[in-house]
Amino acid sequence: VAQSSSSTRNGWVELKGEFSYPGIYTIKPGDTILDVINRAGGFTPEAYPFGANFTRKSVATQQKLSFERSADFLEGAIADSLISGSVGNLTSDAFAPVSALIARLRELSPPGRQVVEINPLKLKSDPVLNLGLEDQDVIYVPPRKSTVAITGRVKTPGYYESSQTENIQDLINYSGGFSSHASNHIYLINNNYKNQRSDVLNSNELSNHLVYDGDSLHVPIFYSAEE
Repeated sequence: VAQSSSSTRNGWVELKGEFSYPGIYTIKPGDTILDVINRAGGFTPEAYPFGANFTRKSVATQQKLSFERSADFLEGAIADSLISGSVGNLTSDAFAPVSALIARLRELSPPGRQVVEINPLKLKSDPVLNLGLEDQDVIYVPPRKSTVAITGRVKTPGYYESSQTENIQDLINYSGGFSSHASNHIYLINNNYKNQRSDVLNSNELSNHLVYDGDSLHVPIFYSAEE
């Protein structure tokens, strides 16, 4: 996402959901997503930033304009077809579905959702992703659902949301993959059992194992025989 210029005057943004201190924050020209995340004290332990929703008033305006233009185009196409006679003897009922679509396009109020990056680590490492804020931007960070902790030699250790169909390899991929000196054996701790159970898995069999809420993965460091 290319960084856009923020407003030339002060404004406000609203932070909702799993921020340490959600609420409305005043912004000044040049403020970025990372700035306001830091002011809010970062995320709570239950935050799921990968599911964040960012909405912007100017984007909603552009989306609404796009819908209006689409409706105008469809109306013009129907009128041209009727005038030229290219549609034959079709009655007005034949255009009912298109007319309903045109009405729907004019009634829609788009939310102005924009895809942005809000992972603080990525925002720090790549300033291009650190979007400038505009007046009345809204950021919502939902809570995590089923979560798995990943620690050790992966590029981005942390908590990751998982679904019932995702396996260990999927979660390793979400974490950015293995980092340098990662062992080819991984520890899986199954916390969802009545009695906690752990397994040691080879890295070439990770796709064969599903993960469940509360599980933990640890990738130890690999030591060569020379070390």
